[in-house]
Amino acid sequence: MRDDVKVSFIVPGYKCDEFIFRNIESILDQDYENREIIFVPNGQWETKDELIKSVQEKYGDKVGILSLEQGNLGNANNEGFAVSTGDVISHLSSDLYIMPGALRNWMEAFDENPKHGMVYSGYKMVDPNPANIYHSNPYDRYHLECENFIDGANPVKRKYWKRWSTDLKSLIDWDWALSVTKDTDAFYIKEPLYYAEMPKQGGLSMDSSNYWIDRRKAVQDKHGIPQRPICVTSLLDSPLALEIAKLTDSDFRLYPGVKPHNYRLIYCYGFMCDEEGIQRSTGVFFQHYGHKIIHWTGYDINSLMSSWNLNTAMYYIDMVLKRINTHWVTTRRDAEVLRWLHLEPEETFLPVRIDESTDKMIAISVSDYDLADQLKKAMPDQEIRVNDLSCEITVHFDDRVTNVTHSLCRGNQVISNQQYAGAYWIQGFTNVPELRKMLVHTIRKIQREKPKMDKADIDFYKVRVNPENFKRKLQKIAEKEIKRYARLEDINTQAKGVWN
Repeated sequence: MRDDVKVSFIVPGYKCDEFIFRNIESILDQDYENREIIFVPNGQWETKDELIKSVQEKYGDKVGILSLEQGNLGNANNEGFAVSTGDVISHLSSDLYIMPGALRNWMEAFDENPKHGMVYSGYKMVDPNPANIYHSNPYDRYHLECENFIDGANPVKRKYWKRWSTDLKSLIDWDWALSVTKDTDAFYIKEPLYYAEMPKQGGLSMDSSNYWIDRRKAVQDKHGIPQRPICVTSLLDSPLALEIAKLTDSDFRLYPGVKPHNYRLIYCYGFMCDEEGIQRSTGVFFQHYGHKIIHWTGYDINSLMSSWNLNTAMYYIDMVLKRINTHWVTTRRDAEVLRWLHLEPEETFLPVRIDESTDKMIAISVSDYDLADQLKKAMPDQEIRVNDLSCEITVHFDDRVTNVTHSLCRGNQVISNQQYAGAYWIQGFTNVPELRKMLVHTIRKIQREKPKMDKADIDFYKVRVNPENFKRKLQKIAEKEIKRYARLEDINTQAKGVWN
């Protein structure tokens, strides 16, 4: 790794006597030497001059100090940047401190991903609970426009740095991240690399919590981000939910119930009902007065049936699920189970962006790596690939529904443990050798008979997975009158005793 790249740490602080020394020590403890620290105490407080003197006496020229009369985080960051000389900039606020080796991890990430102008990670909270960690999320610009997951302390190359807002009341790190990523992508580091204090009364975090809807709108208006009436979410498959949001021009939020909002409709893909997931699933709709859709996956229905006795399950259905008017499923079998539970589901396929290419590879695609290895041993004369829908035969076991329907829309010969018209159905076996035998038999049969997918079946799926059709269904529900009784938190206290 190159050590000739200089890193500037700009450390803004207000009434930071309690934290500043810990912050500076964490930077000096890094094993990457080419760095500078610029402490920017901003605003006025009683012990400010004494604190500046203490920092000067303890660290000398190891820490530069830029004292500002005005107390404004955005201005402190901008003024600190103006006197910095580094090639990489980190605005490490005084109540944060970085873990040993974090700086080297940042610089290695820049080295290994030279096209990215920013790298970022999550952080751990300074809290007795060691599990209080914010992990952040993989980078996606569309997701970032819906909610922030990049903290302002994360480093950015100087050429991509942008001025911080001095006008916004809060959420200025989100505003800054949106500005930076207009010109460059950001690289996600999965491990948290620094610590953050819990939000304090009177701070920017508390302001954004108290006035969330207004502060969020101010940032989005500044960046030309539309106020969308529909939000898509999933606790089971968030990448798929993000793709659905993009296809339907909806917001994507990981957990919309955690903040106030004005959505007319929340669509939730998957609704786990086991002991661990049931409260989180119910919480997706917390503080939501509008319409709600649960799109059941099959696994979540099984979790409801297998985790509780029938009386308990029916109580939850009566108290919670029947208050949600729209239940969608992807298979007839799931529809039959929900009807048996006295719900009224509708069979609805997930939207898919179809690859219309007619080129097909004479090979076999399998959705599972272990199963692919098994087939390679059993069929050494065949080319076995993983998750490649351009193959003429595709095998889907416990795969995403969208991969199955996409393959059917391409006219592939599809083998699945889910029942779909036009696909070869093989029940799931826990015994891998038995499953392998069944697959080999079915694949050889397809290769001998060389059947073609019925055009009527292809057209059937293309209509039902069309993103515009799915979008119109969502919009039609969102436009309906909203009845205030639909609020889910009203029933939480009634149901709490059952789940405890």
